[in-house]
Amino acid sequence: MLRVIKTGSGTSAPVFVCDHCKQRIENSGLALCTWKEIKTRQPTEESENEYAIFLKQQASLVEQGELYILHKVCADQFEMAHGGNEYRWPWLEFIDLLFFLTSNSGITFEDLQRVEVEREEMGW
Repeated sequence: MLRVIKTGSGTSAPVFVCDHCKQRIENSGLALCTWKEIKTRQPTEESENEYAIFLKQQASLVEQGELYILHKVCADQFEMAHGGNEYRWPWLEFIDLLFFLTSNSGITFEDLQRVEVEREEMGW
């Protein structure tokens, strides 16, 4: 989840927090993003007459596709506490989440670099 915290200097800063342990995500390499999807049954050799109900991607999402940010070590416990094997839990690396959010919001990496320079000049 996203939260605003007070820094040591007393200013506010947005940070990512694990949805399970509620601790700050300080190392993106140790975090992931997950969401719930409805499981569908696939036909097997033993049950040729069973067919999956293929839903449009939007329809297969649970909780309107709410994203959960987790430390990797917290993922299994979080999933079990929130429906466990009743759902599929697709996931992506936290760094990939940041990449997709940037790309899908129309921001270029050049924009980010420009803003970084501007904010540094402002003393942020």
